[in-house]
Amino acid sequence: MAGPCWKQRGRSRWPKPKRLGVVLVLRSRADFRPAFWARRMARILVTRALPEAEETARDLSMLGFEPILAPLREFVPVCVPWPEVRPDALIATSRHAFTPPLPEMGGVRPLPIYVVGERTGEAARAAGFADVRVGGGDASALARQIIAENKTGGNFLYLAGEPRRSELEAALSDAGLCVTSQLRYRMAPIAALPDVARRAIAASTVDAVLHFSAETAKTFCDLVSSAGLANAARNLRHFCLSPAIAAVLRQAFAQTPNLGLIVAEEPTASSLLARLRAEFV
Repeated sequence: MAGPCWKQRGRSRWPKPKRLGVVLVLRSRADFRPAFWARRMARILVTRALPEAEETARDLSMLGFEPILAPLREFVPVCVPWPEVRPDALIATSRHAFTPPLPEMGGVRPLPIYVVGERTGEAARAAGFADVRVGGGDASALARQIIAENKTGGNFLYLAGEPRRSELEAALSDAGLCVTSQLRYRMAPIAALPDVARRAIAASTVDAVLHFSAETAKTFCDLVSSAGLANAARNLRHFCLSPAIAAVLRQAFAQTPNLGLIVAEEPTASSLLARLRAEFV
């Protein structure tokens, strides 16, 4: 059978275009531009530290947003020897726990390691750990998993960072587990709002801000206040990974009754971006 692009008896078999009952009234040549050309992509401020900020920026670009990278904290490694007492298992809540320089890990690599999410799990595997147990995405879910799998007790080494919330260690301690924290890194706040963020907020060319931690949200509030941009920041939509982060912003902007706070349904980056996309589509 002839394909649809062949001609038979001198006539094309391509279907004729349908006429649409729409009349366009053009006031100028600019009116003829397609809508997707005229519409500006929503600009999203990304405040998390590198390299996570770059990954979030790639995800935003794929979703049709224009990311503005403005990391508000810097990674500072801390390298100390492993404790002499061998733990039963390890805990990590960030991939930064495995960022070089690393102490000699030959004695701990065979041990189970509990991690907060899949990205941290990937970093643990790359560092040589084989028994990687991935939690539910936040500290509370990870604590529940560790407690459920260690009902008879145990000694745990937490590869921790600063600053951090105490809820994970407190939950494990309340359950009778022994947790020793070993500082692996610090996330130090920067001294001033990055120029790219300052200019965008001042010019009202930012549509939303992504907040991935309570500490970084607090840094954001402090820096926009120091830059004289607190009022402009109040008018932005703030997308938060968790209710705890939203609480920080609510307290900082207490004088704003209709503050635009949107919280992810789950404490994961994918859930936060899904909520962002739903708000802007």
